[in-house]
Amino acid sequence: MSMFVSYSRADNSLEKLASLRARLAGNAEVYVDDLDWAAAGPDRTETVYHALARASVFVAVVSATYRKTAWTAWEFDVATSRGIPKLAYLPDGRLVDERSDEWPFASQAGSERVQPALPSAHEMSNCVVAGAAHVVPEPPHA
Repeated sequence: MSMFVSYSRADNSLEKLASLRARLAGNAEVYVDDLDWAAAGPDRTETVYHALARASVFVAVVSATYRKTAWTAWEFDVATSRGIPKLAYLPDGRLVDERSDEWPFASQAGSERVQPALPSAHEMSNCVVAGAAHVVPEPPHA
């Protein structure tokens, strides 16, 4: 299993993220951008693409600014459009499933932005961005 942790940097320390990763790790590969991207290569955007494309579970770290940043909104929307099962890590430390009554992200018809799904890791390895038949969807600009 591969987990992608989505969070707002403004609300989460590296220590909190490392603790969450340790809690989730068990038998899973857990990607936390600020802890993992540098080891994966110099291109941060590409690293996020690949981690999200591989994810079998998406974990949203709920905070005051989550989904208010371009990156977290984009990550959440891609996970939604790809049908990746989602968990929310609540401020009190509990994890809740998107089917829970406690799911913090109310879905209102027409209010969710729909972004194109990321291609699979295999598709990405065969993709040439410039002039290709398959164009990788662009994340927000840093």
